[in-house]
Amino acid sequence: MLLGDPAERECVPLWPHAKYAEAFAAARPPGGYAPKVIELDAFLERWLPGMQHDNRFLAVFPTPSNVGIVVEPARARVELDEERARIE
Repeated sequence: MLLGDPAERECVPLWPHAKYAEAFAAARPPGGYAPKVIELDAFLERWLPGMQHDNRFLAVFPTPSNVGIVVEPARARVELDEERARIE
């Protein structure tokens, strides 16, 4: 599933837990979408570079009435690496 933001960027939605993704999907017209867990390493090594290559952004924690916080993949990588280093 891709979302659009006011700047007309394609955004990949991302939630911290499946229950939020399920609630989002339930509030939208049926589209055959189901939440998928993505392991952090796969997200960092495959998903973020792929989104950057495809000129897509992250829509962090979208709701039915808001696209969420739009983040560039490179910025998300920096933030996640910093947080990971802090907690390890």
